[in-house]
Amino acid sequence: MTDLGVHPQPLADNQAWAKVALDGGVLWAHGEHTGFYAASLIKVPVAIAVLREVDRGTHRIDSAIQIRPSRSPISGSEISIDEDSRDPLLATHAESELALTCLVERSIVVSSNEASNLLLDLVGFDAVNAVLGDVGARGSSVNRHLFDAAPSAAIGRNVATAYDYAQLFAALIRGDLLTPSSTVLLRALLLAQQDRVAIPNGTPGVGVSNGSSGSLVGNKTGSTSSVGHDVAFVEPADAPPYCLAVLTSGGPLEDPNVSLSIAAIAKHAYEHGNR
Repeated sequence: MTDLGVHPQPLADNQAWAKVALDGGVLWAHGEHTGFYAASLIKVPVAIAVLREVDRGTHRIDSAIQIRPSRSPISGSEISIDEDSRDPLLATHAESELALTCLVERSIVVSSNEASNLLLDLVGFDAVNAVLGDVGARGSSVNRHLFDAAPSAAIGRNVATAYDYAQLFAALIRGDLLTPSSTVLLRALLLAQQDRVAIPNGTPGVGVSNGSSGSLVGNKTGSTSSVGHDVAFVEPADAPPYCLAVLTSGGPLEDPNVSLSIAAIAKHAYEHGNR
């Protein structure tokens, strides 16, 4: 554990975080190699794997993708997504087509589960795990579709660590994983991500509109009834940029106790670099 002497209180065993510089150096961390159920965090390496295929010319960014339910690789049955977790846009386009760029955007900006599953169908698990491998991830993997109810013994869970996902964001923002145009696209989508209750909420200067420059935060959340995560790149107006991953268990981001706890960690991470 790397410790800068600054702690949100109380220091909880069900929280882990990693703040890393853009060169990957660890600036502040706690439990950073602890594995958590990844939830929607997997949508970032999935999007990177898809954009890599666009960069290679395997797919076009405007390729037409048929909108259909994904199937479990274990049972072969259609994956059923809870009604309150479905993407209304994809529901209205069932059995029709949408452009690949639309699916990438929906998977990040509104965290569409159907879009991410279709993208995973397109590239496969090996390509997504290769993205994680390229940033040195040892405790994170993508092994199943979102909402795949197959028994966990049949195929492993999707697992994430704070260290691995902070390094993933740092490599992305450095431009190590994609071409410049694809890096710009995914960076813009992370900046447009709609769930801003955690790291962005705790980062001073986000959304400042008094004529001065504020902090830029591009993030991706992950939330279920039992976990609440957020990972972001942070570009303060007056300090070096960094990436921050905060993973928690015990409740969803919709629980203010969870989102505000992550926001408190984000505030400490920001203040350490600006004091």
